[in-house]
Order: sequence, then C-alpha cells, then structure tokens
Amino acid sequence: MDNKTILIHSVEEKLRKLLLSYEGLKQQNESLKQQIQIQANKQLKLNSQINNLEDQLLAAKIANSILGSNEGAKETKNKINLLIKEIDKCIIALNE
Repeated sequence: MDNKTILIHSVEEKLRKLLLSYEGLKQQNESLKQQIQIQANKQLKLNSQINNLEDQLLAAKIANSILGSNEGAKETKNKINLLIKEIDKCIIALNE
C-alpha cells in the first residue's frame, strides 16, 4: 500500500471511532436530559408540598389566635387585613 492509502484508512478508522464516541455521548446526553426532567418534576412536587404545608401552618396559626391564643395575634390580624385588601381588589376588578 502506498502512503495515501494508509492515511485514508487511518482517517477512516479515526472517523469511525469519532462517530461511535459521538453516538455514545449523544445517548448519555439524552439520559442526562431525562434525569434533569425527572429532578425538575420532583422539585415542582416538593415546592407544591412546601406551599401546602405553609398554608396549613398559617391556617393553624389563625385558628390558634381565634381560639384565644395570644401568640401571633398581630400576625394574624395583618394577614386578615391583607386578605381583605386582596378581596377588595378582586371586587373592584370584577366591577370594572
């Protein structure tokens, strides 16, 4: 074989290896994308649970203050005032 043929075969072999490596990395990339999506979904669920628990905590604090507990009474009053303001905004928006 002459020198050119050897070089061509060498380039072809390197190209085959490069394509195999590319395909492997492409599959790995897809797998990692799927894992990212799974983790993002888990994070959304956990954030939703956190929000629900925060709402439950707020409801428990309000219930305690209504039942006579002095702890958090000012906080509860402020929250009720904020809720009333939000309701007023909604009523104004509906009337427009």
